Amino acid sequence: MCEKIEYSIVIPVLNEEKIIHELSGRINKVMDSLKVAYEVIFVDDGSNDSTFEILNGLHKDKKNVKIIKLCRNFGHHIAITAGLDFVKAQDGVILMDGDLQDEPEQIVRLLEKFNKGYDIVYAERESQKVYFFKRLFSDYFYKIFKKLTKIEIPPNTGIFRIISPRVVATVRNCPEKSRFITGLMSWAGFSSAVVKTPRADRFAGKPKYNISKSQKLAMDAIISFSPTPLSIIIFIGISIALFSFIMAMYMIAKKILFGIPVSGYASLIVSIFFLSGVQLFVLGMIGEYVGRIYTEVKNRPLYVIDKKIGFE
Repeated sequence: MCEKIEYSIVIPVLNEEKIIHELSGRINKVMDSLKVAYEVIFVDDGSNDSTFEILNGLHKDKKNVKIIKLCRNFGHHIAITAGLDFVKAQDGVILMDGDLQDEPEQIVRLLEKFNKGYDIVYAERESQKVYFFKRLFSDYFYKIFKKLTKIEIPPNTGIFRIISPRVVATVRNCPEKSRFITGLMSWAGFSSAVVKTPRADRFAGKPKYNISKSQKLAMDAIISFSPTPLSIIIFIGISIALFSFIMAMYMIAKKILFGIPVSGYASLIVSIFFLSGVQLFVLGMIGEYVGRIYTEVKNRPLYVIDKKIGFE
């Protein structure tokens, strides 16, 4: 008879060979102190270093360490989805990144709040050493996302959180290919709370998210959750048409009433370039939506598993 698993911990990793031992040791120390039955699911998102070999060794030493090795790098949020598809926890699932910036010791505080009946408990970063522009980009993203989608994601939060089995089931039932896990969980509207936690420096290695990847994630998130950009395009089109009509009436009136000839070769060229830019912007935005429709209708699997270790 299988032992009841109370909590599952899902950790996506990519080229974290220098961190795995420290991360696993600290998680086991915390969870063992709580005297609960738990499993740790590492999702190797296409690492090309010795991450998988190290994880395999950890599994041989401790059978509750389980591994999902994806065939290639499918992306951070898809790797988390893969982990959620195989959790067996009956009480809650802990999500965290594998860089040790979110300290495993804070799990105790999150569980204290979670056990009060919330479906999601977020870890809100009290302080974090990030570049000014990255922090500014993050702040504006959350504000714009809320404005466009009417979905509120607690600011200064990342993946680190505890979620109930109801939340896991909801995420599993969302079939879209463009995955924004944090958005999906907030969209569902389950009860939530926040616990302020310190943000440590990266234990080793290099960050996997740079500005360009963050921008892509932001674009994917907004387009996946809101058609509002298309409405903004309509507004821009109507505004330009109205402005053009008013200017045309003004020029006709000048000619008829005052006999002033219509001139302005430079302004005409500027207007042509401006409208060309607007048209390219509009086509690009529509193309983003069409591209996502194309991705969805192909109906390919979210991820492909190379190996699973530790699962019955």
